[in-house]
Amino acid sequence: MLVFLVDDDPIQNMINSQLIRLYDDKIKYMIYINGLEVIQGLEEGLLPDIIFLDINMPIMSGFEFLNLYQHYPDAAIVFMLSSSDNEEDRKQANNYRCVEGYVIKPVGKQVLHDILSSVDKKRTQGS
Repeated sequence: MLVFLVDDDPIQNMINSQLIRLYDDKIKYMIYINGLEVIQGLEEGLLPDIIFLDINMPIMSGFEFLNLYQHYPDAAIVFMLSSSDNEEDRKQANNYRCVEGYVIKPVGKQVLHDILSSVDKKRTQGS
């Protein structure tokens, strides 16, 4: 499994990467600090299974990224990770077919493990 952590906050990326390792140290992850970096990674052929995406980032926000990403044929599952509990942000996130959830930061161990487990099961069933 390949996970993209997309957040401009290095502490948040450190916490989430440690939580991923606690779940399964064989999971590969890549850290990006804005949506444009993710687009560049996708253009280089990297295809994640899941993307944890912040909303507010420099250069290209999470929503700006999703506007481009929704046209990718092999779109990964996206979970929005945000400090915003604004209902409008939730509604906007739900407008994208690839977004499966909206989680308020900081993400707890159990929440992250539940997400990874769910994606893992879908991958296993799809094989």
